[in-house]
Amino acid sequence: MKSERNKTIDFSIEQSKKYLDRCISADNLKKGQTSLTILGDFYKAISNIEDNSIDLLIVDPPYNLTKNFHGEVFREQNYNEYAEYTKKWIE
Repeated sequence: MKSERNKTIDFSIEQSKKYLDRCISADNLKKGQTSLTILGDFYKAISNIEDNSIDLLIVDPPYNLTKNFHGEVFREQNYNEYAEYTKKWIE
């Protein structure tokens, strides 16, 4: 259940298909390729993104909650583990 104050725009997979079709999957990103939107695991995509080539990065980390988002499961971690996880993707 979402908080009443949660302002997240929520689409079903079917509703968001037209937007998802415009994304490049992190699995299919080629070195040097440009895109407005890359959808997928940051750690898969970053190896194909050239240094100093990003103007804006918007990420949606799991915020240290146990979540299952369409089969992608993230388990809550202790403070130190989550701090290391966060530091890793920020750097």
